[in-house]
Amino acid sequence: TSMLRGVAVPPLLPWLDLRAIFRSGEVCQAWHQAGYALEVWQRMQLCAQRRRFEGSDNAEVAQEEANFHANFHQLSDRGVLALARRLDEVARRHEASTAELIDVLPQHPAYVEGPEGKMQLAWPASQIEVYRYTFGGVDRSFVQYNTQNFGWFGHTTEVALGIKVWAPCLVMCHHFSGPDAPALRGRRCLELGAGAGLFGVVLSGLGAEAFITDIDDVCLRTTRINAELNGAGNACKVLKLEYGEQDARRFLTEHGGSFDYIFGADVLYVDRVAALLFESVEQLLT
Repeated sequence: TSMLRGVAVPPLLPWLDLRAIFRSGEVCQAWHQAGYALEVWQRMQLCAQRRRFEGSDNAEVAQEEANFHANFHQLSDRGVLALARRLDEVARRHEASTAELIDVLPQHPAYVEGPEGKMQLAWPASQIEVYRYTFGGVDRSFVQYNTQNFGWFGHTTEVALGIKVWAPCLVMCHHFSGPDAPALRGRRCLELGAGAGLFGVVLSGLGAEAFITDIDDVCLRTTRINAELNGAGNACKVLKLEYGEQDARRFLTEHGGSFDYIFGADVLYVDRVAALLFESVEQLLT
C-alpha cells in the first residue's frame, strides 16, 4: 500500500472527510494533506445530478447521493476550479514520473466479471471528470460529464445536457485548430448553445474575441470554470443568451454590435426551437 506522510493512501479520503471540505468550497490544510498521489484521486466520485429531490423522503435518491464524495451543484465555483486544477496537476505529475498517459481523472473504471458472470464496473464511477484533449497540438483540460461510463442519454432529466461533450463539438475543435481553418485572430466570434464551453475556449486560444453563450446556468457555470482552468478567464465572455429575435437584439445592444462568425454544435433538440435559432442568427450577423 502506498504511504503519504505516514498515512495509508486508500483510507485517506474518508479520514479527511472530503464531503465537508467540498461543500465549503475552500482549500484548507486537509486538502493539501491529500497531496498529489494518484491513488488518492483516481477513484473520487462527483455527482452531476441536480438536487431535484432535496427535502423529500426519497430514500433511494438520498442513498444514491450519499455514495458520492460531493455534488457538483453544491460546490462553489472556487471549490470546483481548485479541484479541477488538482486533478489536472495529479495527472501531469504522474505522467512526468512514469510516462503513463492519464488523460482523465477521476479515472474510468474497467469492466470486470461479477456475480453470475455479469460484467460490472471495478469501482463506482464519477459522473463529473476532468478530461484532457489535444487540439492543434495544444493540450487543454475540461470539466465535463462522464459519458464513457454513464452514456449519452442517461440521467437526461437530472443532468444538464450541455455538460456532456457531444461529438460535433470535438469535430469543430479539431477542424478550426487545423491548417485548413480560416484565420480567426481578432474576429468577433459567438458560440450559441456552448454547453461546457470547449469550442469557445479553443476559439479564444486561436486569438478570436470569443463570446460563449448558453441558456442553462449550469452550462454557463461550467464554461466559466473551464475558461479559468485553461487560462482564458479574462479572454472569454461567458453570457446567457436565449434563442429568438428579441433577445438577440438586446444582446447586440449590450455587447457592441454584430459578429463576424457564429458557431453552434448540436444545438437543436426540439423542432420548435429551430425558427428561434435562425431568428437569432439573422439578427446577430446583420
